[in-house]
Amino acid sequence: TTLLLVLALPALSGTAVAVPEDPYDDYQTGDYGRIRYEENGVTVLRGTEGGPGPAAGASVNAPVFPGDSIRTDVGQRADIQLAGGTLVRIDEATDLDFQSLPDPYAEYVDNAVLKLASGSIQISATLRGKEEFRIDTPDASIYFLGDGDFLIEVDDRGETRVFSRRGVAEVVGDGGSVLLRGGMRATVWAGSVPDDP
Repeated sequence: TTLLLVLALPALSGTAVAVPEDPYDDYQTGDYGRIRYEENGVTVLRGTEGGPGPAAGASVNAPVFPGDSIRTDVGQRADIQLAGGTLVRIDEATDLDFQSLPDPYAEYVDNAVLKLASGSIQISATLRGKEEFRIDTPDASIYFLGDGDFLIEVDDRGETRVFSRRGVAEVVGDGGSVLLRGGMRATVWAGSVPDDP
C-alpha cells in the first residue's frame, strides 16, 4: 500500500483544483471594517450592484464592506470597527447602511458615509488626514469635524436627535445648520432647521 501511495502523489501534484470565486475575496482581511462584537445575532445584507443582497446572519470578525447594511432586532446589538479606527456601536432595533467606507490603502482618502434609517448608533470617530465622515438620516445630515464621540437617534415620529459627548459636529437640516460641541445636543424634524443646541 505504501508503494502505491508514493507512486500516486506525483500524478496529483500537477492537478489544479477549481475553487469558486468569491467577489469579496480581495477584502477578506477586513480592510474596510469588521464586526468586533455582537449580542444575540446581527443581520447583514451584502451590497450588490442592484442594491442589498439577501439577508444573512453574521458573527464576530465578519468583514463589513461599502454598500453593506446592518440590521438589529430587539435585544440585538453590534460593534463595527472601521479600518481607520472609528468604532460604530449599533443599538437594538436599528437599520444602518454603510454607503461608503474609506479604503486605508487608497492613494486618496475616501469619505465615510453612513445612512441611519431608524434606531440609534454611537460613534467614536477617529478621522485620518482629510477624511470626512457623514451620517445621513431621513431628517438631517451630520458631519463630524474631527475626532469625537457622538450619539445619533432616529425615531418613528420623524425626529433625529444628535448628541456630542466630545468633539464638534455640524447638523444640517432643511434650510440651515447648527454646530454641536461637547455636551450639546440638537433635534431635527423632517423639513425643518435644527433646534438651537
